[in-house]
Amino acid sequence: MRGRAIRRCHDFSHTPCGQPFLGVFEAVHYWYGNVAVGENLAWGQGSSGSARTMLSSWLASPEHRQILFRSDWRDLGLSVVKSGSLFGQSNVSVWVAQFGRHGAVGSVALP
Repeated sequence: MRGRAIRRCHDFSHTPCGQPFLGVFEAVHYWYGNVAVGENLAWGQGSSGSARTMLSSWLASPEHRQILFRSDWRDLGLSVVKSGSLFGQSNVSVWVAQFGRHGAVGSVALP
């Protein structure tokens, strides 16, 4: 959902097209009770948009790395959206990693 909105609106953010951040989690009925959620985004062109490159970029960023290695995550959603043209580049991949845990004290983690 988030990757498609980024592609549709050409808005690389956690709130593309003006959608609220938690809207994605609410749409899949994840946001109920005590829950914690987090999200990492990345995009790249051609081979720079590969899974290996995206994970390497998240690991090299202290904020993204902290979200990746948060010990209480229990759920993960990972998606890639391809676009022939986006952000003035061709052959673009937009990666979205979403993390969650039910039973946690409600919190949101963004880089």
